[in-house]
Amino acid sequence: MSLLDLDAMLSQNLETVEAAPEFVTLETGVYDLKVVKDEAKMREAKDKAAAAAAGKATEWFDLVITYGVENTVSLEKSDALPPKPGSLIQENFQFTDKGLPYFKSRVVATAVAMGGTEADANSLSPKDVMDTFPGVATFRANVKKNVENGDGKVYEKNRITNVVAVPA
Repeated sequence: MSLLDLDAMLSQNLETVEAAPEFVTLETGVYDLKVVKDEAKMREAKDKAAAAAAGKATEWFDLVITYGVENTVSLEKSDALPPKPGSLIQENFQFTDKGLPYFKSRVVATAVAMGGTEADANSLSPKDVMDTFPGVATFRANVKKNVENGDGKVYEKNRITNVVAVPA
């Protein structure tokens, strides 16, 4: 890269650059959410030797659902600011015997909120969900902000509950 290239890059209009999505931890409240993306992601233990010694998996898949905020209906704290529409959050479900029941619960609740039935949801595979829910599945839900301390660090995450249809 030359100084001329750097000068050209610094002079470019930001109108031609697509803004990156903003991932947030939502404040506790009620939100209208839309499934933006469903994907399977490979995960690895931070310390593979310790995981193997403890009899735990060293690699696994998570099913990851990314939601976009369509609307903030209400917030628990009156001084909390609502997120910008389009802000993103994620839910991770381990693709294991323990994680799949939680994924199924989310899929069933989302399908019912969209006007489907539990039987409709039960007939879907994880691949079907990844292929059909993004851009289509919209619902209203309670979102609870959880703050956990672990290993001397603070972790913030959201828990989605009470999934229902968005009122017309």
